[in-house]
Amino acid sequence: MIQYIAFLRGINFWGNKKIDMKELKKVFESLWFLEVSTYMNSGNVIFLSNSLYEDIAKKIEKAIIESFQFEVRVLVITSEGLLDIHQAIPISWQSEVGMLPHIAFLWKEIDSSNILKLMEVNPEEHAVKYIPGALLWNVELKTWSKDKVYRYLNNKVSQQVTIRSINTIKRLSKWIQNN
Repeated sequence: MIQYIAFLRGINFWGNKKIDMKELKKVFESLWFLEVSTYMNSGNVIFLSNSLYEDIAKKIEKAIIESFQFEVRVLVITSEGLLDIHQAIPISWQSEVGMLPHIAFLWKEIDSSNILKLMEVNPEEHAVKYIPGALLWNVELKTWSKDKVYRYLNNKVSQQVTIRSINTIKRLSKWIQNN
């Protein structure tokens, strides 16, 4: 069995695409996933499966349409992959006052180190880092909406990323390590 985390993009955000986490858990269990746990109300699901990684997201997306009558993009990552991403977060980002660090999980279509060039962002001038599967960035809270990385992710590739706060990733990593 492999432990996975599914990130559902855009549910329960600003009142859109509302999904009750108990109902979502039932959907995952109906797909024969084991030890299903939801984390927070924003679409983070931890589960075990023998299914091939490539098949899981499509299976979940189809079940969500059938159960809730709307589409949701789903990104699936192994627990090891999530822990690798967590380890890549600079320690200083985890405690800087007035800063807002986030992780943008990338779908295959844009998962490339070239993303920094496409954004026209210099990692030496911006607190941004690419690692396979994710883009890590840290921005001042007061300039969040004007940040170049934020604007690119929300305007150019918004359907190909799902964003989580660094605190969510820290808590998910801790949960994985303790279970």
